Amino acid sequence: MALGDWRAARLCLDEQEELLVPLPRQSFQRGCALNMMALTAAAMNDRERSARYYEQLLRFEARQFWFVVDRSLGALALCLREYERARRHLEAAQAITERGGMLPELAHTLVLRARLALESGERGRSQAAREALKQALAIFSELGLASDARAVREELRSLPREPGRSMSLPAGLSERELVVLRLVAAGRSNPEIARELALSRKTVANHLTSILNKTSSENRTAAAAFAVRRGLA
Repeated sequence: MALGDWRAARLCLDEQEELLVPLPRQSFQRGCALNMMALTAAAMNDRERSARYYEQLLRFEARQFWFVVDRSLGALALCLREYERARRHLEAAQAITERGGMLPELAHTLVLRARLALESGERGRSQAAREALKQALAIFSELGLASDARAVREELRSLPREPGRSMSLPAGLSERELVVLRLVAAGRSNPEIARELALSRKTVANHLTSILNKTSSENRTAAAAFAVRRGLA
């Protein structure tokens, strides 16, 4: 499916629905096809299809193949604004993926949990979404899934601030310097930080020099210790 070509996607889903008709309701083939159709419908924000696919895919709840059905059910419930159902499915999906070491599925589940936090209006939603997206970004980056990592970075940049959150940062650090400092404290090298933030190595080096000066730190280790003391890491 071409990105954004929703007309072609709808035609494809129409064709897939016809192909599903002769398949047994509990068959492996039907479950796999429904899973992909569900993710497509949710991405399109097609609520009519999402409702139909949810009822059909629910028969495969708690099952896992190379994908986790609860992740797709969570995506559908989120599209339908059924937030409690979405939370239940995504919590189940996260438990399954963490237990099974299914890292790509775990990262996609965390992205959905971030969206759920924002859309459901739960308390502390921006911070909860930020933490989930940061975990997803770390996984995508570790796996070398550049396009997924780039999409998560964009979501992180667009997050709203929590009401009443102070704009002042310790030691006069800028927000970008704070992000770099947190990555330094997490043990990332300059090349790794450059890749993760889509910056040049020179820009990262310049940020690090500024961070060392502002925090009166002699080296990366001292800067990381500063971050830990201030609760920034």
